[in-house]
Amino acid sequence: MEGIAIYYDKIFSTVMFRKLQSLDEYVPTGARYVSGRVRDLNRYKIAKTAVWLIPKGDPPAGTVIMETMTDRNGTFNFPYVKPGRYDLVAGDQVRAVEVVPAGQSSRPSLEIDLDGVRRVIDFQKSPVWEIALAFGTSAVAVRRLAQDIAGVLDQEDLASILGMSDKSITATLARLSITWPQTPLRTLEGITPGDIAAFEQAGIRSIQDLWRNKEKDAVAALAKNTNMSPAALGGLLAKANAMRVSQRKRVAVGKQRHQPARPHSRRRPRSRR
Repeated sequence: MEGIAIYYDKIFSTVMFRKLQSLDEYVPTGARYVSGRVRDLNRYKIAKTAVWLIPKGDPPAGTVIMETMTDRNGTFNFPYVKPGRYDLVAGDQVRAVEVVPAGQSSRPSLEIDLDGVRRVIDFQKSPVWEIALAFGTSAVAVRRLAQDIAGVLDQEDLASILGMSDKSITATLARLSITWPQTPLRTLEGITPGDIAAFEQAGIRSIQDLWRNKEKDAVAALAKNTNMSPAALGGLLAKANAMRVSQRKRVAVGKQRHQPARPHSRRRPRSRR
């Protein structure tokens, strides 16, 4: 999109495009490059993750909110950044940045390395390719996850669907900022409107939230907060567990269907002498 400027129009609350007469029209006075690297908790590069440079405060009409993506080496680059104060956002990190005019600095670019960043993954919103990249699995496994996302209640379920070991899934989740699925409570078999109201008052808004309280001590505390009997709570948790078991059976059947058929071996005919 050479020769095209992209900016945010506050009047129409939308992104606008306009053709530039020359490059000088686009380059602000005193503009500088802002570049750097994005690395995770183990200082490994994070490839293909979004990076934003957002002006602080209430930017005037026509202000560019810049976005880019790291390359395979985890590096990013914003050209022609207007002097000012910004928030540099990558993954779960936000870094305050001040870009001083080019004439006031001995370096033409401002270099910033972001370490300890965790890639943000939302299982219900993140694209298939990014989830596959984050977990080191195939797109087929991620699509299988999307089909059974309502029944994913914890780490064990996630490992089962993606075909990962407990050790591998634990190490991967430590490097990510995860937004877990939120399956509505009303979809749980046997739950009543009164149960839902009591759970929501106690901060339980999904089946995943309920499943996090499956341990004995947590059940006793939740029973007290909701005025429900431990037996009633245990019954609902059993229904949630049955949902997980059913989901795993579907996943196992799906995996068998997607396994390539083994070619039949053929014996070569013996040559006649």
